[in-house]
Amino acid sequence: GGEHFDPLNLAESPSFDFDRMKIAELKHARLAMLSWLGYMSQAVATNCDNPFGIGSETWPSYIEGAKGPYANWQDHVADPFVENVWKYTGLFQ
Repeated sequence: GGEHFDPLNLAESPSFDFDRMKIAELKHARLAMLSWLGYMSQAVATNCDNPFGIGSETWPSYIEGAKGPYANWQDHVADPFVENVWKYTGLFQ
């Protein structure tokens, strides 16, 4: 909160609900953290030798040409029944 949360002094306006905006900011930050977790999870699952990354010798940041989220999405759209989470966890194969 404080002056750093509202550098444009919008809270002084009577039509501006400052408390609601603080809560919205927290919700958006938490959603961004969750999306980053999903981004990292798919990178580890599709590029490491272990789908959960535990004790893995390879990590996406050290692999030349590691697949990113766009390439994973293209693979999934091309063949959704093969390229999905079950393939990388080793379940149901």
